[in-house]
Amino acid sequence: MSCKVPVQSVKKAFDLLTLLAFEDLRGEGVPLTALARKMKMPPNTAHNLLKTMTVCGYVAQNASGRYVTGSRVQQLGRNGRRQALVDTAMPLLRELSAAVEEVI
Repeated sequence: MSCKVPVQSVKKAFDLLTLLAFEDLRGEGVPLTALARKMKMPPNTAHNLLKTMTVCGYVAQNASGRYVTGSRVQQLGRNGRRQALVDTAMPLLRELSAAVEEVI
C-alpha cells in the first residue's frame, strides 16, 4: 500500500477505506486497534482519520463500535453498477431502436 503521493494523510485515509471495503467482506466491522495495526500507524492517527471519514459519510461505526464502510461508499458502488448497466444496455438499446426504427 505504499507509493509516493503529495498528501500523505489523504493516502492513509484511502488505504484505511480500502481495508474496510475489501477486507471486511462480511460487513462485521473492524476494530480501531486492528485497523491501526494493519496500517502500521498509531491508533490516535487512525482514529482521527476515521473520525473525519465518519463525519463525511465514508465510514460508519456499527453497534459494537467497529468501523464499516459508510453510506457514501455504498452510493459510489450503486453509481458504479448503474453506469455499468448503462454502458452494457445502451448499445443494445441503440441496436433495437434501429431495428424497430424508433428513437431512444
